[in-house]
Amino acid sequence: MKRFLVSMLMLTALTSCVTMYYWTKAGMTKESYTKDNNECWNKGEKAAANESTKHIYSRSDLIGEVYKTCMLARGYREREEPAAHFSWRP
Repeated sequence: MKRFLVSMLMLTALTSCVTMYYWTKAGMTKESYTKDNNECWNKGEKAAANESTKHIYSRSDLIGEVYKTCMLARGYREREEPAAHFSWRP
């Protein structure tokens, strides 16, 4: 039992140090964020599907780069904070 409690305390301590990233934009709503998020993700997937030559990035890296560029172009900024404090932010 003691070993279990120590393991749980260590797990809690480790997960409290995790950093979460989220996108924020002045005046955004959950609906507008969801729409922009989906459109940018789809744009990244299309770019990866259309990539006919060997690319320096892996497919997931290419999707991520296109997604990030799209979100930044729409006025979003990437923010980070500890996972313990992460929640939806309008």
